[in-house]
Amino acid sequence: MERRSHDRTATCIDVEIRHLHGCCRGHIRDLGGCSMFVEIEGGNYPATGSLVQLNFGIDTGWCRISRQAGGEVARWDELGVAIRFDTGDGISCAVIEEILYYQQTAQRQDRPLTATDAA
Repeated sequence: MERRSHDRTATCIDVEIRHLHGCCRGHIRDLGGCSMFVEIEGGNYPATGSLVQLNFGIDTGWCRISRQAGGEVARWDELGVAIRFDTGDGISCAVIEEILYYQQTAQRQDRPLTATDAA
């Protein structure tokens, strides 16, 4: 049963998760306006409820940029961690919007052109 209340965008963006007991690295599997799931490649998993700092590596198509945001671990499993963003944190929300923008730009560039695109 799907319980998500926000749309998700499939992504493949590098992220480093720093927390009180270490850090881990992975790739964002999906991203919504207030949460994301990161597939972990290695490192120390943060505990559920931990506050984390997220360091993103974003390929814009022209260059690679770095952004940071804060969040809280909602849950974790053998594949990775789900992280919630504080919707009152304007900086984190702006970073997520920027990631979604670049992801949508990449998806538009990857799709074949149609007759309506030329018009």
